[in-house]
Amino acid sequence: MLMPEEHFALPNPRVLLVILLVGAVVTLWLVSYVIRRLYWYSLGYRRSPGVGVRCLTAVVAAAAIGMYVWGALHLVIDKTTADQECKAAVGAARAGDVDRYEPSFVPLGFGCHVAGGGSYEAAVPGYVNPAVAVLGFTAVTLAVCAAVGASQREEAERS
Repeated sequence: MLMPEEHFALPNPRVLLVILLVGAVVTLWLVSYVIRRLYWYSLGYRRSPGVGVRCLTAVVAAAAIGMYVWGALHLVIDKTTADQECKAAVGAARAGDVDRYEPSFVPLGFGCHVAGGGSYEAAVPGYVNPAVAVLGFTAVTLAVCAAVGASQREEAERS
């Protein structure tokens, strides 16, 4: 039985291109921010309390975004590659039973759905989503700590 073509849709290439470009630019900007901050700090310019926490926050955020971009790179696939990925994920015996693809950007994944057998993840490595989640949570936590520390320092300076 032939399935409609929309069941075998690949990830939207325009969305994927925007994710890759914006992610790469933001990651590089964060890394350059850390390098500039640490360089200025080593020279004695712009020495402020909390620069270490802000730099660590930027490094962890860059790692989270970079990991997401790395996973998104695995979604740059064509029909042939998608078929091969699904065949590897579900096994050669069930490769003919794949009835649709299930690409997603959050969480990052490319699923191969087998009729009556569920979905199998393919293309995106299994470590990407947990790493993005842990790094993202850590970056947000560090950002909150940096903001609270800055607020406490301002309050202490006023009194």
